[in-house]
Amino acid sequence: MSNSNFLRIETPRKGIRRLVMDQPERRHVITAETRVEILKAIRDAEADPSIRAIVFTGSGGNFSGGGDLKRISQMTMLDIPRHMDALQHFITSLANCSKPLIAAIEGVAAGAGVGNALAMDMIVIGKSAYFVFPFFKIGLVPDAGILYHLPRRVGAAHARRILLGALTVRSEEAERTGLADIVVDDDRVQEEALDQAERLAAQPEHAFRFTKRILATENLTLADVMREEAVAQMVCMQSPEFRAGVDAFLDGRTKSSQ
Repeated sequence: MSNSNFLRIETPRKGIRRLVMDQPERRHVITAETRVEILKAIRDAEADPSIRAIVFTGSGGNFSGGGDLKRISQMTMLDIPRHMDALQHFITSLANCSKPLIAAIEGVAAGAGVGNALAMDMIVIGKSAYFVFPFFKIGLVPDAGILYHLPRRVGAAHARRILLGALTVRSEEAERTGLADIVVDDDRVQEEALDQAERLAAQPEHAFRFTKRILATENLTLADVMREEAVAQMVCMQSPEFRAGVDAFLDGRTKSSQ
């Protein structure tokens, strides 16, 4: 585990890995190189059995200003497909992370920065934080998975209003619509994100991972979901977490009846 010029890697609490984007002077612009760093850090955390959850945030009071527009504007027709393939791989990897992944947002989350947060399991933001969807203002389509994840969080109609209007969404509306899960005072964002990471980390590992995967799968019928549930339960019922949970439940019920 090592830090870089862009990413600071911390373990602020037992079992919790925090990845801190650390170029505040650039509002943590996401480049091809920084995506590689972030994915490596996430994979390292996934491979470490002592780590049960990951918090992703930015230093200096902002989350992320999005993509590197200067570099993007200089891309050739050969560069663009490679860029989009890499972006797709990055967002898919965030969404498929096997461990709970929490975005801790202070200040601004713009463009692809929003896409990064939306791919995570939980979003914690400060009261003065806000989301910006500037794509139309620079003649681009929303990317970084936003057209997939935003409607699933806030509903199709509200996502359409936000994206077609290129709106800024502040914390009160974000909480009301489900764009953010938890809004706290600005000075509580990091602690709240760590608290939520601990809460999710305490969930049974196999059950959490299977539930997350099934929820993320598109166009499943009831029969499809029931089949997925059956396969998942076959694994979960063989896990030590299941046996420990059943024993604790039965023991508690026995004591309450005495």
